[in-house]
Amino acid sequence: MAWFDSAWKRRAPIAVDLHAGAGTVDISASIPSDWPAFWDNVMTNGNDIRVTDGTGALLTYQITSWNHSNKAGTIEIDNWVSPNVTAATNIWLYWDNDADPSSAAGSFTVSSAKNGYIEIGAPGTGSELVITARPEPAGSQNPRLEFSKTPNEIQHVWWNLLPVLLKRRTPGNGSRLLEEIETATYTVTHSDGTDTTSAMAITGDMRTLHPAWIRTPIQGGSSTANYVLTLQVTTTGPRTLNFHCTFKVQTIKAPTP
Repeated sequence: MAWFDSAWKRRAPIAVDLHAGAGTVDISASIPSDWPAFWDNVMTNGNDIRVTDGTGALLTYQITSWNHSNKAGTIEIDNWVSPNVTAATNIWLYWDNDADPSSAAGSFTVSSAKNGYIEIGAPGTGSELVITARPEPAGSQNPRLEFSKTPNEIQHVWWNLLPVLLKRRTPGNGSRLLEEIETATYTVTHSDGTDTTSAMAITGDMRTLHPAWIRTPIQGGSSTANYVLTLQVTTTGPRTLNFHCTFKVQTIKAPTP
């Protein structure tokens, strides 16, 4: 776990959508106005804000449209050398430093910025599905977990990866995590082997939530067909992990009299 500096008490991931391509990118992320954990603990001038990559290295950033009273602000990152993957990946927003630090923000012009997202929802609320990630049993050819949906339904699947991440023997910066999520993507495959990711996955709506949550939306599908959703995660370990579940798509009809 690469905490930037112990003087900063709070942080949250910003999920950056790189599914359209990676490389050196600019990023823009709006700070949610209804986020008391941030607005009640950040300095009114925003001077204690810092942005880092997954290793804890400080990124070049600026704060635009800042208005603490109205709870408004946008974080922009300049020339981030992103992981060479087509996936969603995390950078980190830090705040809450009692030492009244000076601002480290820069000033630059963003170009073709990628979107970054800060998730404030609670996984599994409403009708969202929650999966506790774990390996499939030895020798298994089918996912152990099965879910159902209708063809016109969009379902959110939240994966809890905390049980499968490496842990420390003793805490560091208040956490026992030895590794964290670096990148994540997912595919959807028909039972006949056809890749249906482009039609059924909404990769731009992937979200991450501290400490180890990932959201994978799934849509569409043909009635009576089965699909396997596969989540692929790289960690700061570094490790690559795959997890699976089956979706059975079925149109709901009135019973025959």
